[in-house]
Amino acid sequence: IRDRYGTDALRFTLAVLAVPGMDLSLSEERMAGYRTFVNKIWNAARFVLMNLEEAGPEQKNEVTLVDRWIRSRLNYIVSEINDSLTEYKFYEAADKIYHFVWHEFCDWYIELVKSQLKEGNKTTQAVLMDVLDQIMRLLHPFMPFVTEEIWHHLPFAERSLAVAAFPLPDENKTDKEAEKHMNLIQTVITEIRTIRAEHRIPPRKKMILWINTHGESGKEIVTQY
Repeated sequence: IRDRYGTDALRFTLAVLAVPGMDLSLSEERMAGYRTFVNKIWNAARFVLMNLEEAGPEQKNEVTLVDRWIRSRLNYIVSEINDSLTEYKFYEAADKIYHFVWHEFCDWYIELVKSQLKEGNKTTQAVLMDVLDQIMRLLHPFMPFVTEEIWHHLPFAERSLAVAAFPLPDENKTDKEAEKHMNLIQTVITEIRTIRAEHRIPPRKKMILWINTHGESGKEIVTQY
């Protein structure tokens, strides 16, 4: 099984399924799924590393909304995972980091910052590197091999991820305003994707988008894009 799916995928599967009071039913289907997760992490890391060549001090660019959002979300996940590990809920911690990495970091953040990276945004590069570093530290107890390999390619990596400090929550990194605005953007994008799918509109075909909102005065505002 280990040779077929990899040690990290096997370890992660055992962690996710290890719910207290329940018999452990080892599923090859789940292992295959988490092997795909390992590949997802590896590909995301490769993308980040490809865009770190010219990373510089953050003050060269303003921190964008999406950068503020991912930092805030990461801080929330760090807090949640620390709570789960303190209570020995390893299955819960593994599930939380899985959803954060796959759905928030890969599916949203990386996709949204591609244009900023093409423009050479130094701040986004720095945030991207920091978030990947923190993700590797959070994942290391569950996936020690792939995370160690990736981490040693990051700038300023120490001698071993095994002895690196584990992330701790920081109230100063919480940004509820950024999360609120990003939640609205995600909702709009998701609705547009749903409309495209339901009406079979090709991805390359442009749509006329009408957004009905209310301004500070409370008056209705209709904007066309």
